[in-house]
Amino acid sequence: MLPSAIVDRVFSVAVQELATEHCGTLVQSRIMIIRMILQRCPGDMKGAMMCRTYLQLVLAVLAVSGVVFGDEALRVRQLTPQQAREILQVQPRAVSDVIPVETLSVEIAAILASNEMGLEFPWLTEVTPDVARALSAHRAKLVLHGATKVQLQAAVELAKHAGPLQLQHERLSADVLLALSAHRKTLELGISDVTVEVARALETFDGVLDLWRADRLERTVAEILARRRGILRMKNVTALDDDAAAALAGAAGQLQFSLTRLSHAGLAARLSTDSCHELCEVTPAALEQLTAKSEDLWLSLDSISDEQAVILAKHRGRLTLKKTRSVSAVAEDLLALHEGPLQIPDLQRLQSAGLARKLARHASTGGLRLQRLEDISQAALRGLVEVKEGLVLGISEVTVEQAEVLQRRQRWLSLPEVRRVSPEVSRLLAQTEGVLWMWGLEDLSDELLAVRLVRGCGRNGVADLSRLTAVTPECLASLATCEGKLRLGLTELTARQAEYLARHIGTLELPELRGLTLESELVLARHTGPVVLPVLQRPVQTAELAAKLKTLRRVRVQPQLP
Repeated sequence: MLPSAIVDRVFSVAVQELATEHCGTLVQSRIMIIRMILQRCPGDMKGAMMCRTYLQLVLAVLAVSGVVFGDEALRVRQLTPQQAREILQVQPRAVSDVIPVETLSVEIAAILASNEMGLEFPWLTEVTPDVARALSAHRAKLVLHGATKVQLQAAVELAKHAGPLQLQHERLSADVLLALSAHRKTLELGISDVTVEVARALETFDGVLDLWRADRLERTVAEILARRRGILRMKNVTALDDDAAAALAGAAGQLQFSLTRLSHAGLAARLSTDSCHELCEVTPAALEQLTAKSEDLWLSLDSISDEQAVILAKHRGRLTLKKTRSVSAVAEDLLALHEGPLQIPDLQRLQSAGLARKLARHASTGGLRLQRLEDISQAALRGLVEVKEGLVLGISEVTVEQAEVLQRRQRWLSLPEVRRVSPEVSRLLAQTEGVLWMWGLEDLSDELLAVRLVRGCGRNGVADLSRLTAVTPECLASLATCEGKLRLGLTELTARQAEYLARHIGTLELPELRGLTLESELVLARHTGPVVLPVLQRPVQTAELAAKLKTLRRVRVQPQLP
């Protein structure tokens, strides 16, 4: 939440402004919306940034003559010095400050340039040389979203800016680009068509050149840009033809793209490993070049061949195969030899005990999550259960042999795809030491397993069984001992079931319950906490239950991962 003193101070001004003649109904409604957002916004980083942006808009709009309101946002023609200083003083601080002005004087630019955070100008269309000179003293990131008119001398001054510089306009003259090439930090340009003329103008720029909007690169342009010593970043480029790839293979600086296919070994040698996140096809020669770098490597290969596994095993950094589903038995054993941390989150089949131990050893603090895993050997399962953090397995069935292994788990275990289990499996799973999640369970008849499913769920926890449609009274009585939120998928509720649920003390959610008899309703009304019945097809008739109901829109229930 924002400090209450700031909210009160801003809106004491707002109340006075509502009475003035130039503040119409549109302004009033927007101020009320902004106030609601400010008061309800959570205290995390995203919330702080939202609060920061809206509060700036309010401060910029209030008490300024000549206010201009568009349908898309609140903006002002210009700021007074006092308003500019006020914007920079508001807390909490975000990554950058949005300055909603259409024109900017030298005096205001100088005040804003003292800001330690970034500056963004969404509606500033023209930057004069004097204004650019004042802004060049700013040392954080400067973003000119709407600057369509940048004079040559203004570009000369902007090039002196000490921090990253972003101009989003798609068309800038060669003279302006040549002037900007004197910049020494990151230069982000919204040019979508990188022509030979553009490339030549930027050839001497030695900083980080980010052409984030361009989605293609011709050979002649590639040849010119390859002569640059600085980093070339074009994350919207997903493919390069052979000629362009050959031209870039001799690049003096590092290259960053978002390629999906890579066959040129020379290009691979110049690529940053950040360029490989979407790489789904790569030749062995190119892969050799990528793995030679002791850097974190992310690949999106659907499958791993034995030849690729031999190469990947030599890599010494963190290796993440984020879309890999299929790995041969030989490849599994080879990947187990990889020296650095290894993650294969989408793996569907796991047979190697060595690879299983490798994955368990390098699990993140959030646990080892193999939510797509459909087939696993007993040897591999014994390797996985040793993971020190939590474990998520996507298997849809649990055999008695597997349950005997899972029984040894000391930390939390999640089996979200398991629908039904045999009595013997239920007995074994009920003996696990850690917290157990089985929110895909549809049928529950083992009382000990029911106890296990709610054990460890404190007052702030959730026992999510939103697919559970069949449950014995004894199991329901055990589930009702949950101290936190209890969510069940029951589509109907008998009076006896309602009697057990009425003993529950937390929030009770029945997102699939459509029908409720008067007898069941009278019993459920004894529940002491909030009750959520989002799809009940008739109004409740009991005043006591009506008072406990929480009204929610119908939403698809998606259980949260632990």
